[in-house]
This record gives sequence, structure tokens and C-alpha cells, in this order.
Amino acid sequence: MTKSRYLEQVTAICLEVPWTDDFGPDGHGFSPSDTIRPYIEALSINSGLRMLHRSVHTEEDWKRWTAGLHGKHLGRRILWVSAHGDKEINGEGIALSLLSPVNQSGRVKKGIRQIPPKAVNSGLKEAGALEGIIIDACEFGKNTDEWLTGVNAMWALVYSKTVGWTESTFFSIKVLEWLYEKGPIESSDEAAQNFKRGVETGREKANTDKVDFTGLATALGAKLFVRKGKGWYVGDWPALR
Repeated sequence: MTKSRYLEQVTAICLEVPWTDDFGPDGHGFSPSDTIRPYIEALSINSGLRMLHRSVHTEEDWKRWTAGLHGKHLGRRILWVSAHGDKEINGEGIALSLLSPVNQSGRVKKGIRQIPPKAVNSGLKEAGALEGIIIDACEFGKNTDEWLTGVNAMWALVYSKTVGWTESTFFSIKVLEWLYEKGPIESSDEAAQNFKRGVETGREKANTDKVDFTGLATALGAKLFVRKGKGWYVGDWPALR
């Protein structure tokens, strides 16, 4: 991807939950590569996108960083949330897990701290106007669009299946390229169209250059919610409905 004067006006605020809460057996699972940061930095270098990265360890962190965005002049803002996805204990939907879901023995931990969809919604509303949102977490896309109620944004990318974080990070980067490489998005319909063309062709016009991402999008259960009046609907690609 070549540098884009438009993307130089965009700031990606990455709020990432650490993937593990300990060093793991023999240090495995605690590598500097286990973070989305170098991937977003590479995108920033190549595209001109500005990146801010912060770690979220508690729900208080989530509230502090999202509320701290309100009123900040960062150009067009994209909030990228990278975390584990996990079912909320009281059945309120898929939450963001604040700890690794397994311990060293491979057993699921008890009392995992979580950010439920309602708290996600509260934080997003506190953040103020956003260009778009990425929730990179397993199965979060299974939630209804209630977590977007009252949120001031044009689009939101989520995944409704269990995803490998490298695959979902790669796909999220491609979505940013598809949405913005040609210039600013003026409407939700344009965002949906760019997404659809990107999934089906990589947004390449020449047949010899086209790349079909439908298999990856389907495997991830990718969904692009776009603003429709005061509500939201899933972007126009039938396989993602």
C-alpha cells in the first residue's frame, strides 16, 4: 500500500488487552510478537496512518482510555480494540475477557474478569465521535447491535467466530485499506460497498490482480456494521449476514 494523504489525517487508537496474564509454561505464550502493535506500526509506516497504543488490564482502564478520547483533536479517529472474546457470566452476551482464558495446566480459569457488552457500549459513547470501530475478539459479532446503541461512528468491524488473532489482525488491516485507500468515506453506503468489493476482489479492477477474500471473511465470521439513520445494519455482503 502506498502512502495516502487521506490516511495521514486518520488516527488509529489501539486498546489492547494482553493476551496472557503470566509467562506460561517455560515462557511460551509471552512473546513480544504476541501483540498487534508491530502490525499496526507497519501499516502506519506504509500508509501514513497515525497510531496510538494503550494496554487495558481492567474495566477501569477501559473507561479511562475511552473517556480520555472525548474532545481530543486527533483527526478522523478509528478505535481498534484487540482482546479475547468470552461469554458473559450472567448471559448478557459475548464479553471482552481481561485475562487469558486458560492457565498453565490448560484448564479454564475461574472468575475471569470481563467487560460486558453494556460496558463496551458505555465506553464507546464516552469516546465521542469516531470514524470507525474494530472489535477484534472471538465471537463478539454474535452480539446484537445493542452495543452500538447511541455510539457516534460510521462503521464497525467485528468477528462472529473463534478467530486466530494473526488472521483477524491481517483481515482488519485489509479492511482499512479497502475502506480508505481511495479517499475519505462520505456515507455508510460507500463503506459497505468498499467492504463488499474488497472481500470479493481486493478492490482490484484488473482480473489478473483480483484476490478473493471471501473464504477468509467467512472463516472469521466477519461483519461490517454500518450506520443507517439512527440505527445500524450489516454491510451488504450476503455471506456475512
